[in-house]
Amino acid sequence: MNEWIPIPGTAKARLVEVALVAFGQHGYADVAVGDLAEQAQVTVGALYHHFGSKGGLYALVRTEVERRIRDRMEGAEAVPSATLGIVLGVGLDAARRQQVVRLLSEPSPISREDVLAQWIGVRANRRQPALGPLVVGAWQAALAELARDADLAAVRSALARLVGGIDVGPPEHS
Repeated sequence: MNEWIPIPGTAKARLVEVALVAFGQHGYADVAVGDLAEQAQVTVGALYHHFGSKGGLYALVRTEVERRIRDRMEGAEAVPSATLGIVLGVGLDAARRQQVVRLLSEPSPISREDVLAQWIGVRANRRQPALGPLVVGAWQAALAELARDADLAAVRSALARLVGGIDVGPPEHS
């Protein structure tokens, strides 16, 4: 995937900004290419020119959102006493604040690497092999609950109970 360097005001930047809001509010399936183009004040052809397809635009937006959330979680991870529960809680807070919970909670409609799932899985697997998929599943379930307007504090607390004691530092050598 080509990296996107934001140049404010360009057609490409406007499309990304509009898509971020639209996919965040409605999810992939309920967003029409024509609506995205209209809201960005560009032609549908411009969308296809810059991104190849609605899926191409979605992949860029979702990957960027995942990177932003991962950056917040990496900051929390740097705190010496951080547990995976705390780190994931920071991720949930950031997703809610950035209004991308729905975007992150839906399965990707296109084949792509899930930046957050990979990052979370690596940290969980440091402590015990095969723990990664279970923790990723809990993270995705927490996002799905938030997408259904569940209380953030309650979801955060439940997730912390499930994974709270998992240290995020590198494994100790025995």
